[in-house]
Amino acid sequence: MKNEIKDEVIESLDSCLASAKKNHNAPCLILKGLPGSGKTARVNAWLKANNLKHFYINASCLKIAKFNKTDNILFSSDEIDKLKNEELVIFIDEYDRATPQVRKELCTLATDLKVFDTRINAYKHINYLMMIIVVDSINLSKIKLTNQEKSIFEN
Repeated sequence: MKNEIKDEVIESLDSCLASAKKNHNAPCLILKGLPGSGKTARVNAWLKANNLKHFYINASCLKIAKFNKTDNILFSSDEIDKLKNEELVIFIDEYDRATPQVRKELCTLATDLKVFDTRINAYKHINYLMMIIVVDSINLSKIKLTNQEKSIFEN
């Protein structure tokens, strides 16, 4: 049973990657599972096996800062520059442990392909290959999802 679940994870990742390469549509894949079920390790192994460049974001560690009277995740300049890569997989882990403000900003990254850049005091459009969001299904059930989050998680 456990191998069947892991095979489904790999099949989902492979399918999402194939779609991203064919359609250039920056799809977002949500992986839900119980704590300790190997979601993060499985994604890391898949990224390595496919020799994919990736940018890891631990959502539970992100902080929000006020900048120009609005709340934004402040990525460093070199991080933003790394995000602008059409061959990059953005891997967001522990989404369910992030604050509501962080989740809002990550949704903007997922749906609008934008991230706040303090160098230009505005949101900057970025390109990436695909996004993977890993969530703990138990914690996720305790979160009141916004409409924006529902549109991502229900697709």
